[in-house]
Amino acid sequence: MPYRYSNGCALVASVLILTGFELVAQTKTLTRKYDPIVFEAYKSSAAMYGLPIAELTAYRYNAALGRFEVIPFQVDEVDSTNKYFAETDGLIDANDEICFMPEDAGDHAGTDKWLTDAGASGNARTEIEIVDPIDPTKKAWIYIFRKVTNPPTAKSYMNYVPDPLKTGADTVKGSSYIAAHNAKNGLPNFARILQANGTFTPDLIDHLKLRINGTALGILAYKATEDRNLNKARTRAGSGKVRIIREATVNLGFPELGTDSLTSFTFPFFFFPYSSLASFKNAKIDPKDASTYGASLIRQSFDFSPAVVGTNMKYYNAYNTGGVNVDGIADANVNTKVDTSKINWMINTGNLGTLISLVLVPSIGTQQRLYYYDNAAGGTGEGTNLTSDTGDLKSYGDFGVRMDGRNISGQFSFDFNLFYLNTLPGSDPVAVGAEFKALQENPVLVAATQQSNTSAVNSPAIDPNSFALYDAYPNPFAPAKEKIRLAFNTGAAKGAALVLIYNLVGQEVARFTSRDAIRANGRQEIAWDGVDRLGRALPAGVYFYRLQVGAQIAVKKLVLVR
Repeated sequence: MPYRYSNGCALVASVLILTGFELVAQTKTLTRKYDPIVFEAYKSSAAMYGLPIAELTAYRYNAALGRFEVIPFQVDEVDSTNKYFAETDGLIDANDEICFMPEDAGDHAGTDKWLTDAGASGNARTEIEIVDPIDPTKKAWIYIFRKVTNPPTAKSYMNYVPDPLKTGADTVKGSSYIAAHNAKNGLPNFARILQANGTFTPDLIDHLKLRINGTALGILAYKATEDRNLNKARTRAGSGKVRIIREATVNLGFPELGTDSLTSFTFPFFFFPYSSLASFKNAKIDPKDASTYGASLIRQSFDFSPAVVGTNMKYYNAYNTGGVNVDGIADANVNTKVDTSKINWMINTGNLGTLISLVLVPSIGTQQRLYYYDNAAGGTGEGTNLTSDTGDLKSYGDFGVRMDGRNISGQFSFDFNLFYLNTLPGSDPVAVGAEFKALQENPVLVAATQQSNTSAVNSPAIDPNSFALYDAYPNPFAPAKEKIRLAFNTGAAKGAALVLIYNLVGQEVARFTSRDAIRANGRQEIAWDGVDRLGRALPAGVYFYRLQVGAQIAVKKLVLVR
């Protein structure tokens, strides 16, 4: 499940693409459905750099019907410090993220198959190929066209309601669930799953629970909880058709230590059609503060509501493969082993639906273990260390992870990925858990390629003197034998023309401007000898060349061999 904040996406390109030959027609074989595809522009290629986001429309190709079909996708702008909600220049930059669902991808379309639209026909498109690394024969494609005339509106999977919806301070609705949040601390406290008959289950979630237990300065004992010690300072969200990004900034205070706001931090949540992700990257408990605040226990867990009683819900993970009944009756033989610094799968499934959790357990403290407590009589099951509960003061299959130690400190990451499904996607919970874990550990491979419309040669709608970037020749090229020629036409575009050459990781290696005899308009050609701006020979590989005149941009690929 390829998120920028977890694994990102790797670049994949076949030999046929690299050498410029057309792929034979292929139909979609990718079978992934629930894990969203999120990738950074620079991870795929330079093909999408600088494209105006407002001009883009995504399609899949349906080979059986011979047509393109609009699909939901979005581009989320991210600044150079990997922060959302800051950058709004409207152009795809290196850090910006592109999101869509694998089920929306379609068949392969050759460059002779193009969207029947005057605007799209006159502009290059971006082909995004998706490959499953678990089985590289499983592939799919989407096509992003520019300047589509009156583009059709794609359906939206997501809806965000910032005002209270009876159950929380703000509400998210995806394709398979509704989730809401606590008005005081901004954390999840409500979830309903969409059933096959179109109705929603009762609220299945009591609380997302956080616990910090310790002794400050070696003498002042404290027991921090999400209800007592966290207070929401701000919530902001960005909503799109495929993803909602929600950030809740909270103040952590210790009234028992005489401070209501010791520090502030932000909980980032990402919501997709079938899932949500809480992701904390490179969090840090500074060693110099560790001895002062003396944390000896840190725990995060999800507690169910009484609605799950009598629904045959069971809890499974890799070390409890026989299942544990979620019924409010205490269980004595739950294996608490977890795999530290690895993804752990956990499944709760029953008549009301299935929740699949993928948890990255951080390696902080001296011991890491599963926290599981199922007891309607209350308490926390942690002896005298931490006896106070929150929420409804009852536990129904309360599950998560717990870290113990003395003066816990260190840098760590913590991901909690939760899927809301109306049924178990398979017959065996253990096999399903292992499959979802494998998908998380093996995100799809993505390659973006800029393409020209080869069917436009005979199209009367295309002006031969319009803005255009042509195929380089020879391509591939060997600088020892001859230079590569880059031909283009600035048409009637206004502004200085600029030709840039990038390597695979998006670094500019060469540029040509009016100083290099590029004219302000008309068809022209420049030659490049495979050296960078300092005259140094560049290594063999794939490069991208981009023509930019004002707001008009076109990108193509070339291959340098030595």
